[in-house]
Amino acid sequence: MRASRFMVILVLFLAMVVCYGPIGCGEDEEPVQQAGGAVKMYWAAENIYRADTDGSNVEEIVSGLRHPTFLAVHKAGERIYWLDAVLEEPGMMQRAGLDGSDVEDVITDLGYPAGIALDPAGGKVYWTEWVTDSGKIRRANLDGSSPEDVLMDLIGPTWTAPTLKT
Repeated sequence: MRASRFMVILVLFLAMVVCYGPIGCGEDEEPVQQAGGAVKMYWAAENIYRADTDGSNVEEIVSGLRHPTFLAVHKAGERIYWLDAVLEEPGMMQRAGLDGSDVEDVITDLGYPAGIALDPAGGKVYWTEWVTDSGKIRRANLDGSSPEDVLMDLIGPTWTAPTLKT
């Protein structure tokens, strides 16, 4: 069981997540460095944005989303993943290139998803999901295939994220 390799901790997150190095990124402690040497931070508000770490060069890189909440950066795979959810509507997980190109649905028809963590070495993505009166932690392959429940019947995992610690 992969859970024996990782300690899953529920961590309280805010609706806007800044992704720089280990803060919500789920991969390692190195910042996301673009071609030309610029270090970037990523965040979700009404859309997906990025900027240099000094606050300059703010770019809206993905627009037209319903309500993106949490995001994670897979530097080696050069992808950003995020959850998009509106209460009383199915949620979804999407991903795009680090520049916002090639947006694609990873998993659709989720309950109310919140919190996301990547395990690039294991090829997995983890997230929490609120369904009816209870919650669960789920995982799937990075391409969205083979989704499965890891923990079920959790009380209130909304606004939490599974954190992977090796």
